[in-house]
Amino acid sequence: MMTTSGNGKIRKRKVKGGYAFTFSIVRHVRIMGRASYQTLAHVGSVKERDIPACSENFWRTVEAKIDELVKTNQLWKNDADKVRKQFQAIVPLPMKPRTAQEILAERGIHL
Repeated sequence: MMTTSGNGKIRKRKVKGGYAFTFSIVRHVRIMGRASYQTLAHVGSVKERDIPACSENFWRTVEAKIDELVKTNQLWKNDADKVRKQFQAIVPLPMKPRTAQEILAERGIHL
């Protein structure tokens, strides 16, 4: 009997000047009771100090990989959400640029 579930795998390693994280999307597999995993996609590596600057490109890559895996039925949609949450713990989603009207509305100024 074989059961599977998708997951994000994050590997943290020491590098010169801090840490780097390597992100992969994996499928956990149990075959005859033994746990193993199969790598579905390598997302990439990010140095800790570069996280704010690269978050937009990182998430563009993550979404492309997840969409491809979901379309080919290698990853379920609920597992895709789980992967996103795991990756968000390290690399936050990029902030959406706000318009001048949104900023003024937050301050209680309506034009």
